Amino acid sequence: MIRAIFFDSGHTLMEPIGGSWFPGHRFFAIARSHGCEIVNDAAFGEALAAGYAFLDANHSVHTLDEEEAQFDEYYRVILRTLGLPAPPGMTAELAHAYVRQVNFQPYDDVRPVLDRLSEADLPLAVITDAWPSVERKFGDLGFRDYFAAFVISSQQGCVKPDPGMFAPALEAIGVSAKETLFIDDGPDLVEDARAQGFRGLVMDRAAAHPSGDGIIRQLDQLFAYLD
Repeated sequence: MIRAIFFDSGHTLMEPIGGSWFPGHRFFAIARSHGCEIVNDAAFGEALAAGYAFLDANHSVHTLDEEEAQFDEYYRVILRTLGLPAPPGMTAELAHAYVRQVNFQPYDDVRPVLDRLSEADLPLAVITDAWPSVERKFGDLGFRDYFAAFVISSQQGCVKPDPGMFAPALEAIGVSAKETLFIDDGPDLVEDARAQGFRGLVMDRAAAHPSGDGIIRQLDQLFAYLD
């Protein structure tokens, strides 16, 4: 019997505004407002990769202020990689926009499904490789109260599928892995969670093929699995 459901956030419940998580949906507009014209070409792709490598190597942050400082440096890494100076105040404005403003939105099927699960008194949690601001943004969108636990990798000091990402939610809800369904868009992460004893479903919203065994394309398809 499934007694709880753990959800990934990005590409499972939420999608990035503008179609990509990085460098942020307001990046080019803010850069232009500071007189900095950046072309989205191969060099920019390399700069994005350098920026993400910085975030990956310095992922442990616990507060919004720490996150904002980290993203200030992230944007400086991008500019340095492009060989561009940082106009005064630009990286701070970019970091503030990324951290303090909502940069994602729910898929259309999310709220109806969460409503049905809540009515069934099925405890829910979010398990996400992300930064502290994600939880506040869920609140801004009116989604935080659906979840009994919200586990964020930067605050845990590890990323999925480390057991340390799942343990806080299991403890908070009072369930075991074998009683818990984990839904993520990463097939490898779902497989690793299954190896830890979880039930697992892959969320493949972009798939052109019909849903297969253990794969869903729309969130309401999980009800057939629960039945």
